[in-house]
Amino acid sequence: MLLTLGLGGDDLFAPLVLAGVVSGAALGWAVDDPSAELLASTPAGAPVRTVIRVGAAALLAAGGFLALLAAVAVGPGLPPQVGDRWPEAAAAAAAALMVGLLVARRGERAAGAGAVTAGVLATAFVAGLSFKLRELPSFLAGPHHGRWWLASLLALAVAVHAGRDPARR
Repeated sequence: MLLTLGLGGDDLFAPLVLAGVVSGAALGWAVDDPSAELLASTPAGAPVRTVIRVGAAALLAAGGFLALLAAVAVGPGLPPQVGDRWPEAAAAAAAALMVGLLVARRGERAAGAGAVTAGVLATAFVAGLSFKLRELPSFLAGPHHGRWWLASLLALAVAVHAGRDPARR
């Protein structure tokens, strides 16, 4: 966004979508647990540590996105479609967590990079399919834009299931 403004552009739709999706997908880094062996004997299980890491990553990602919006607000002002980016960011975050926790559950130790990539690509794939299947949510404002929240809930349900402790049934 800052690059677009620095080059004299005033259409912030694409940079705003990209910033929202990437900041949401950044939660995928939270699935990496480099200290799993060290903390395995603590009373806090793996799901508790995952929730703490996801919460910290969510605060950092939201803070970065808000700092970017504050920089834009100081310059030309916020574009009117800022509120439409939160459902997309939530869908990217949920998709990143879902893929990352599924991969981590299968034994991969460094699942964060793949999770971030999956969060960005999943939202882009769904938005691309929305041009053919009108029922899917898209990045454009419209009657189906709110369905990003449904996609977020579905991905989050799978992520919660994948993130539970495999030793406890």
